Amino acid sequence: MSYFFILPAFVLYVGAMGLAIVIATVHRPSTWLRPYFVSVLLWSSIGFVLSTALFVAVFLAMAGLVGALTSGPSTVGGITLGVVLLLGPFVAAALGVGGGAVFGLWRRLRRTGLYVRIPTDDFPPEL
Repeated sequence: MSYFFILPAFVLYVGAMGLAIVIATVHRPSTWLRPYFVSVLLWSSIGFVLSTALFVAVFLAMAGLVGALTSGPSTVGGITLGVVLLLGPFVAAALGVGGGAVFGLWRRLRRTGLYVRIPTDDFPPEL
């Protein structure tokens, strides 16, 4: 049931990013943003798919574990699985899209040389 809310939001996100890519392609002053938008869209989509697949695998394993640990129907196990099934997709989708977007942006910044690496050899500085 959660994906009835998540999938339309993801489709709107992909549409908005697609529109941003088209605008960045057409509008000359913002052409330099296009590779960033493409990278963020690509990696956030990959993150969404991978996090959803991981959630399904973990949920199925958890359901099997709860079934194996209890001899029959369990109220606590049923409530736990219900809460995970209701809230888990929201958490998985948010982590997948957010993590993928951050990774895509970081990857693009590193490739273009705009990524600033903080030196860690002398951190924290001695006073």
